[in-house]
Amino acid sequence: MSRDDNRLKHGSKKLGQEVKKRMTTTIVGIIASFEKHFEHRFPENYDKATDEEIKFEAEFSDFREEAFDKGNHQLRELLKELELYDVEYVGYQVEFHKKEQK
Repeated sequence: MSRDDNRLKHGSKKLGQEVKKRMTTTIVGIIASFEKHFEHRFPENYDKATDEEIKFEAEFSDFREEAFDKGNHQLRELLKELELYDVEYVGYQVEFHKKEQK
């Protein structure tokens, strides 16, 4: 395997890892934001929970599961799509130049 082939393989792998990390963070972040903004609707004490609170929590649980399923499905499809591309990772390049002496 040539050096260019290794760079392409590394680039595709690196891009896939970054996409997976960012998509997962986005999905989890959306769910966390929803929980934060609507936590007042969740029952604090299940022994004293109202029917409305119990229903809301059940609906949220369904929503959460569906959101994760759809997000993870799209992530898997995107990662499969990325396998069709050659990606060259150029990374962080640093060039040093010798200063001219006076």
